[in-house]
Amino acid sequence: MAFALHDRNGQYSKNVATVIASIFENTKEQVRIHLLHDNTLVHERRLLFKTLCNDYSQEIFFYKIANKENFQSQRFSAAAFFRLYLPDVLPQYIHKIIYLDADICVNLDIIDLWNANLGDKSLGVVRNWIECSDELKICKSIGIAEEFYFNSGVLVMDIDKIRKNHNLVKETCLFLEKYPFAELPDQDALNYIFNQEIFLLEGKYNTLVKDDEYEIMENRIYHFAGAKKPWNTYCGIYTNLYCKYFAKTPWFNGEFLSELYSQFDKKTKWLENFYQRTNRCKIILFGAGYLGEKLVHKLNLSSDTAYFVDNNKKKWDNKIANISIFSPEVMLKEKGDYKIVIALIIYYDEIKNWLIENGYKENIDFFDGRKINGMEINWW
Repeated sequence: MAFALHDRNGQYSKNVATVIASIFENTKEQVRIHLLHDNTLVHERRLLFKTLCNDYSQEIFFYKIANKENFQSQRFSAAAFFRLYLPDVLPQYIHKIIYLDADICVNLDIIDLWNANLGDKSLGVVRNWIECSDELKICKSIGIAEEFYFNSGVLVMDIDKIRKNHNLVKETCLFLEKYPFAELPDQDALNYIFNQEIFLLEGKYNTLVKDDEYEIMENRIYHFAGAKKPWNTYCGIYTNLYCKYFAKTPWFNGEFLSELYSQFDKKTKWLENFYQRTNRCKIILFGAGYLGEKLVHKLNLSSDTAYFVDNNKKKWDNKIANISIFSPEVMLKEKGDYKIVIALIIYYDEIKNWLIENGYKENIDFFDGRKINGMEINWW
């Protein structure tokens, strides 16, 4: 089993540990964990991973990734690209591996997935149902049929075939040069590279949990790939499932549940403030990308009530979801009653500081779009 970790604030080590615990809890098989990480994994949390695996008489191996190619994404941390290094860093005696994202709960015996017969294919994957118009455009532009576009959060990888036929790091660099504005660069690159080499697995091995979708818990791999995560937004039985497995990790303590529900209360108050202050105001979305498009639909915005600004000149005078995109200078000259929503994931702090320098006040004049969309943010 392979995982990738960028642990800047300590949250994602908890999430990876929860996935690992969910695997151990549901199998009697011997499992080896291969954890790819950067220098954000501190010694203390490394020891906690070892404790977790020792508690189940399992093994864990660590691989520090230098990321010399400087892979990065507006939406995700560099860890999203670490899986590309698996064929290079894993020992030669490893011929096959299962890679899982950190926002997953495994509620079945992982041996079922391990035994999947890929035939002559390099990857076992589950189809991704495309809902974002930008993704559909990318899918078409790189020559992949929509019905074969897959979600890269669960991968059964034939490492021998991949080593023989590919250089994933080099091929991804070439893809990003050709498609620099891919919204899901790591996933799009893997789809592009393995277009003719995938075996479609049953949907139960990568069940994407949708907003407000509550159902009877089944033997599935649940993937919280959307903005709402079970550790930051109450998701009914899904938060209960996450807590069940998180409680099996060394990270769990008696304050966890009270802290979790305290976060929910803080979110409710923050959202109440946002909607009160933005009532009848024009909305300016700072950042014309994936999150911005999501916010247009979530806030029910139109060209009469909103527009985008973005620092990328190539986006100016274009539209997303029929909403125009302008230079930030247009916003600075705005005369009417308006509020700003920062629709960026990675660069929030940079834009926040720039707005403060220009006289705007946080949570009064401008707001964090990630919070509006229910994403994983510190709320205090």
